[in-house]
Amino acid sequence: MLHGFAPAFALLSSLLIANPDPGSSNLHTLPAASIHFAPASGPGLSPGPNYPVTLPLQGSACKAELPLDLASLSAALDFSLPLCASSQLNGIKGQTLQPDSSWQNALFLVKEQRIEAIPQGNHRLILSITDTCGNAFQDTVLFNVDDVEAPRVFCAPNLTATLYPFPWPPFDKYPIDRIYVSRINAGTFDNCSGVKWVKARRLVGPEYFSNLLFYGYDLDGDGLISTNDGMDGDFNGRIDPEEHFTPGPNGKLYTPALPYVDFFCPDIQGDPTVELLVMDHSGNVSSCTSKVTIQDAGRIQLTGPADLEMECDAPGSTCCWLPTPLTRSFINRSPRSLAIFRF
Repeated sequence: MLHGFAPAFALLSSLLIANPDPGSSNLHTLPAASIHFAPASGPGLSPGPNYPVTLPLQGSACKAELPLDLASLSAALDFSLPLCASSQLNGIKGQTLQPDSSWQNALFLVKEQRIEAIPQGNHRLILSITDTCGNAFQDTVLFNVDDVEAPRVFCAPNLTATLYPFPWPPFDKYPIDRIYVSRINAGTFDNCSGVKWVKARRLVGPEYFSNLLFYGYDLDGDGLISTNDGMDGDFNGRIDPEEHFTPGPNGKLYTPALPYVDFFCPDIQGDPTVELLVMDHSGNVSSCTSKVTIQDAGRIQLTGPADLEMECDAPGSTCCWLPTPLTRSFINRSPRSLAIFRF
């Protein structure tokens, strides 16, 4: 028998279900129709494997619907009817669970044999049923209405990151480019509750850790990059759950999901993938990915050796330019002169 949780529905006929708590009296008789609450040993409704059911929000109104005929209703809410021949639904009432855990009667729109505009939340139906064996009983069916549909999201097909070094040390050792989600996001749509946030992440291995440490991703300050670390990328004064490093495949880590994603020198070895994540206000998450082409705009830096001193020993010898276009030197061509080569 189904007892407990329940929503509040408009009355379909002149029958009024007087007691909102089925099961409180096994033989409570309603004078108008001689209906009693089903005793434990009598006829009643049996739950199925998916009971209680969660109904999705539908359409632009973001409400759920239910059929009014008993057979379709039992299929939609996953309960079975008594075995005795056919059953008839004589009355239906709904109630909605309130924040203080109390049940309050609710009226929903009934149109063309459907119950419409059922809002998000926990509900219960109180059903009054008779069957052809002469049984008349009342039972309670629980169900939930929730936004279970993830947002739809589309990623830009091609992205480019250009690594620029800063002109002063030590930043010159850690070229970086930052791509914001506005460049990755090619469109998002949510069916009901609306988009809560749009953020991006990517996979990194140990070869990235020195860059991540340098740019402040070491949240706990232990000199390592792990799932204990993260970044307050939206500057709201806290580290949200998605703003931590999380385990990825092959021993790698996903970077924190932030309003941007950073790229570093190790990315030059191959085109990395960035993942765009979108969460709605009901907690549903979807994602898409984009390939990123990495361009290196850093200048090649050469560190020359100290000045090289050499003597031209042979009489009449001539010292000439070093055989490389990168050298410049002025040579005294007289014997035993001192030639200073500057790089």
